[in-house]
Amino acid sequence: MKKRSFITRTIADERGTVLILTVFLVILFMVLTVGVVEYGKYRIYNEKMQTAADAASVAAATSEVHRWVRIEVFTDRGSRTKCDKDSCWCEDCGITSRITPWMEEKYLIEGGDWEMFCYPPCDCGGGDCWFKVVDRKVTYDITSRTVATTPQEVNNFKSDMTNAMYEALSARAYPYSGKMQQFLWGKSMEQVASLLSSSSVFVNAWLSKFVTYYDWRWGCFENLECYLEYTQAYQVYNKLHERNDPVEWINRVIDSTNRYASLLNYTGSNITPRRAEDTADYYYLLNAPDNSDISRVVVHDKQNDPYYPSVTVYAIGRMQTTMADLAARLTGSVNTLTSLKAGVCSQGTTYYRSPKDQAGAHKGTIRSGKWSPKPAESCWLD
Repeated sequence: MKKRSFITRTIADERGTVLILTVFLVILFMVLTVGVVEYGKYRIYNEKMQTAADAASVAAATSEVHRWVRIEVFTDRGSRTKCDKDSCWCEDCGITSRITPWMEEKYLIEGGDWEMFCYPPCDCGGGDCWFKVVDRKVTYDITSRTVATTPQEVNNFKSDMTNAMYEALSARAYPYSGKMQQFLWGKSMEQVASLLSSSSVFVNAWLSKFVTYYDWRWGCFENLECYLEYTQAYQVYNKLHERNDPVEWINRVIDSTNRYASLLNYTGSNITPRRAEDTADYYYLLNAPDNSDISRVVVHDKQNDPYYPSVTVYAIGRMQTTMADLAARLTGSVNTLTSLKAGVCSQGTTYYRSPKDQAGAHKGTIRSGKWSPKPAESCWLD
């Protein structure tokens, strides 16, 4: 028998093979175990981020939202007296209507401000007033990082609201509507509210407008024209205060106008105050894991936007990994794999009653009607 070489004998020697195999399998098992644990930790970390992003988007889409509505107010004015040389009778005055500007639903409908747009009944009695919903929309206390309310839109809104106030107050002053329109012309909503807050202030302003050579210090002393206007001014003032307090209504209109104008932060760029972003940040941090934060908030509040009305929240984070971190510590090197990057997205949606499903006459808060359809999914697309 030939004597085998050293190398051949070494290869053929199987002693210790089981030990080596066992060590290899133990190491492989440990690596797989650590990998499974790390993957589980990553999934938990990602789920915590998703929960925080969901809370942020829902809060931003609900707590900082304003629901606007336009309605058409109808007035059946009843009958008016008509006479000839022999007798008098009541004649139908007909039905009038007007469409309101955009106003917040909680004031216009739920608060009863729609009644300010009803015409007064004619002198023969009767009549009724109701409204129909024309349209609805939703805005937030923020638009987005790139879209904002323009100065022209704000000015148009103020003009619409002021003209609506003129029209509503002039109608309530019937049969002195034309004169009331002249009296109000050119005055701001704040000025009108101040005039209507006191009968003496209103009457003095009325007399200064319509009486020739009127001097408030002397009143209507021996001036027939002044006495007639004085009586008429008090009649108009009382008519304006017959139903809802006009000052309270005008102040609510001013409040809505100011809130709409607050969407404009005109300091060189048309970017709005990010109140919705602040809300999203607050609720995200309440639920977020370590080393994560919101990277972007996109608000969809334009009616032609396929994702309207909703708020999309994006968040990123980095989860520390035990295995790579240990390797970096042992070798003393800087290992970029000591953390794993995670990214999540969540879309919060605002729902409102569809005006198409609320046909018919209404006289107060509307609880019927289907909710608006869910907008398209915006995550990773906007």
